Order: sequence, then C-alpha cells, then structure tokens
Amino acid sequence: MKIVKKLMMCGLVAMLSVSMVACGEKKTEDTKATAGTNETAGTDSEAAKTVLATVNGVEILQGDLDKVYNSMVAEYQSYYGESEEMLTFLKQQKPGLLTGLINRELLKQKAKELNITCTDEEVEKIYSDLVSTYGEEQVQEVIKANGFTTETYKAQIKEDEALSKVQEKMQEGEIKVTDEDVKKYYDENIDSFTTGAGANMEHILVKVADTDTDDYKKKCDEAVKTIEKEITDGTTFDELKTKYTADGIDTNMYVVEDLGFVQYEQPNYDTAFLAGAKEVKEGEISKAVKSSFGYHFIKVEGIKDKEVKPLEDVKAQITTTLENEQKNAYYNAKLEEWTKAAKIEKFEDRMQ
Repeated sequence: MKIVKKLMMCGLVAMLSVSMVACGEKKTEDTKATAGTNETAGTDSEAAKTVLATVNGVEILQGDLDKVYNSMVAEYQSYYGESEEMLTFLKQQKPGLLTGLINRELLKQKAKELNITCTDEEVEKIYSDLVSTYGEEQVQEVIKANGFTTETYKAQIKEDEALSKVQEKMQEGEIKVTDEDVKKYYDENIDSFTTGAGANMEHILVKVADTDTDDYKKKCDEAVKTIEKEITDGTTFDELKTKYTADGIDTNMYVVEDLGFVQYEQPNYDTAFLAGAKEVKEGEISKAVKSSFGYHFIKVEGIKDKEVKPLEDVKAQITTTLENEQKNAYYNAKLEEWTKAAKIEKFEDRMQ
C-alpha cells in the first residue's frame, strides 16, 4: 500500500515540479496549503497574494510557489520522513521553482497564441488510465494529500497536456537522429551495453571481524567447520538456507542472501568474495571464502561469459535517448528565445 502511495505521489509531484504551477490560470483565494510543513497560510493569506514575478503582465504569486513547494516537500517526506536538514535543502530550491513557474507561464501564453488545447475526452482518458493502474482509492488519497480535488486535478491534467502539445508542435521537423548518430553513441558508450562475466549467486555468511573477541572468533570457526561437514555429507544448499534462517538462529552470526546475478568484477563487492565465487563451478558450493565480512559459502548457478549487446538490439533504445536529448536542447533554446522576447519581472526578495 505504501509503495503504491509513493508511486502515485511521485507521479503527481513529478507532474507538478516539471510543470511548476498550481491548478489553472485563475488565482483563487480558497485553496489550502498542501503540506503540513508549509510556513505560509496558503492562498487565503495576504502573503499568498504577494507578486513574485510578472510575465507579459501575468502575475505569479507567492501562493503559486507555495503549492509547488508543498507538493515537493510532500514527495520528499513520503520517501525520507521529516528532517530539518531536508527542509533547509528544499527551501534553497525555491528560486528554481519560481523560474519554473515563469517558464510554464511562457508556455501557457504560447499555447493560447497557437490555439492549442486539450479536450475533456483526453483528460478523462488520462484520469481513467491512472485509476486503472492504481485504483480509485489510492488516486483519491494522494490527490487529497497534495491539496487537489478531483476537479482541480483534472484541470491540472488539461493544462499540462496542452503545454505538452505546445512542445510537440514546436519540435515538429526539428528532431532527427541518423544511423551515424546511433553508431557513434553506441561506440562511445559501449560499457553501458556490456555485461561482464558473472553468475547468479547465493551465500551463507558466518560474520566475523578482526575486532571481535577471541571467544566469538572461536565460535565462528566451529560454525564454519560445521557447515563444511554438512556440505561434505551431502546437505543441499536449500537445506542449509532453511537451517540458517530458522527461528532462533543467531542473525548476528549468520546471514543468508540471494544476490541475484553478480559480475565477477562488480563494483562495491568484496574482491576476495568475487575471487572465491569465480572459482566455483556451475551448480556447486564453494569452500569457506574469507572476506572482510567473515566466511562465505557461495552457491553459483547460471554462469555467463562477458556479453556485449549487438547494436541492432539496442538501436531503438539509443534512438529514443538521442531524440530526448535533441528535444531538451531544442526546447531550452526556444525557451531562452521566448524569455528574451518577453517582458519578465522577478521580485525574489519578496519570496517567503
């Protein structure tokens, strides 16, 4: 349930932070703040009516910034909880959020100029897809947590889709990725398409460190000998896993893990562990391998040699990456052009 909520929260806040705006163009006075950590009283306060910027005469208010900021805070808190350090960091992002609101207003004005809109049918389709994915209850829970109603959230969708159409419209005929571009990217990033030799690994670890007491070390040595004898006597790895994860087992001494596929030169793995794993044949269990963590008994299956994905297998992926890079570059260039042509005033000193 919590994961679903986080996914929904992430989706809503991603929409808000990319768009950098509150619902609709109308500046209302009855919208409440969305996050418990909000330091203003929301858009019904006098502070919320403070003008922070104008874009060709259109005002951007403190209340608009509050909504975006509070949604961002809610997202971070859903992942990391509350902390003063986090809030200090997020407050430092407010100037960037204001710039995002200005950029969005430029897009809104361009949409009006080009007569680009989003239909009610398109909005309902997007909302229905969201409900189908997460369920009505979860959608409503997160919408409310972010200070929306169903109606205001749909209004947000309507505006966002219109602005997406503006970006698509201005990029028509401007984005082109050639086969030469794809090949160049492939060659320059070949490591990204390479999987090193490795295997699926499970292990049973008897934890011991140099700083442990002599009595504990002796106890661990006995445990290692016991496991070695069990393996020699034909005990399967599954049976060993069951034994050393049973209720009452000393979890401070024993760790049982399925590590999935691990490359023999995988970063952030103990080199002694990897060296020991590399010596194990398909389907077999290692002898005790000493690492900085203790003694490992490693089960290895699905051994694979180094593999480089052929260009044809990743061509579509690379093309999408390069298209997105071109789209971002073109969008930023157009945004800079519009910004220079617009009459923009910023009053960051008024920001709360």
